[in-house]
Amino acid sequence: MKPIIKLLTLLGMLVWSANAVMAAPPLQTDAGQEYTVQSGDCLAKIAERFLGGQRFWPVILQTTNLRAMSDSRFTLIRNPDLIHSGQILWLPTAAEIEWLTPQTDFEQSETASNAANGLLAVDIVYLGQWYRDAFHYSKDAPNIRHFAVIMPEAQYQENPHIPGQICSSLSFPIDDGPLQIRDGARETNWDLSALHPVPYQAELEPGRYYVGGCFIAAPLSRQEAGVGDEAILYAGISGGGASSDYQIVTVEPGRRKDISIRLTDKDGWACPWVYAFNGTAFERRSEILRNLKSKSLETTQRHPLGPVLAQDGIIRLQIREEKPETACLDALYLEVGDIPVWPDANSPQAELLSDVDGHYLTLRQGDIYELSFDVSAITGDSASVEAVIVSTGYYDLEF
Repeated sequence: MKPIIKLLTLLGMLVWSANAVMAAPPLQTDAGQEYTVQSGDCLAKIAERFLGGQRFWPVILQTTNLRAMSDSRFTLIRNPDLIHSGQILWLPTAAEIEWLTPQTDFEQSETASNAANGLLAVDIVYLGQWYRDAFHYSKDAPNIRHFAVIMPEAQYQENPHIPGQICSSLSFPIDDGPLQIRDGARETNWDLSALHPVPYQAELEPGRYYVGGCFIAAPLSRQEAGVGDEAILYAGISGGGASSDYQIVTVEPGRRKDISIRLTDKDGWACPWVYAFNGTAFERRSEILRNLKSKSLETTQRHPLGPVLAQDGIIRLQIREEKPETACLDALYLEVGDIPVWPDANSPQAELLSDVDGHYLTLRQGDIYELSFDVSAITGDSASVEAVIVSTGYYDLEF
């Protein structure tokens, strides 16, 4: 019997030791922590254990995805509900947590002052990367504003605008002035009282509410925005933003409801996107037809693409329609060194884009249209050139 007891004791110690090793905190580095996912882990549990609360799990996702772009040891997390044993995550520093977590400028309440009401709290977390690279987005940038769109169910049913329609029709509030609707905006038949700065917390009457969120950007100069020429498409210069779909939230008397709206690059506002070939793949560079949401708004716009590859004197672009809309392009060309360069004849239907004549190239959701531009006479042996895309047209939303 004693040998058996000793054997069981030894086995128990080995199991305890193995579990202790597996559960040990990751090694601290100068810039954060690496963590290897264990069986039974999820992002919320990891955040609660190492960062002090489940609400910080989006920060783990974002910092891990940032490192996955340059370090092959990390895997891009495409679905936050799917992580696997052995996967390496990045646990951020306190500074990264503060930077990537929405700020609360008010003292949070746990219950409503009136027991007949409920309490609704909303924050917005941007989990993408493209708006940081191309727009220099940050949650506290002076040219960025975050808003929640909150409508009682009855109000929404009377006028069912989506958050993107509402937010993209706004005129940016300069110097914290009042919100206004842009001149000429089509979506004017809705109540500004539905918009609330985020972070948001308020008492509401019990009931069902439609809740969405967005961020918008102001038309500041580069000097006002504090950026140099290295910014390809800074939100403060060109305007833009991203918005969520609605989620239906039930506010109950005497109860608190916390909503976290997560925005990704796919939530960027509608408009066809321009992709430039970089030698191995097409990378997203800019929108075109920005906010031209009907034929009555048709006009010509110029958008810098930054340095683009001219491989053997040829620039290759793709126009992609990624949203539920129909884009109508009347004309499109590049400016390289202030010289206009039209799509070459090898581009399908290039003749439709050669002049502003009312003959449109149309793209619907999922369409990809590839163009090539011969710039060899301008660039010589240069492999990279600064280019501006000039487009004329509009788009119609499909709802």
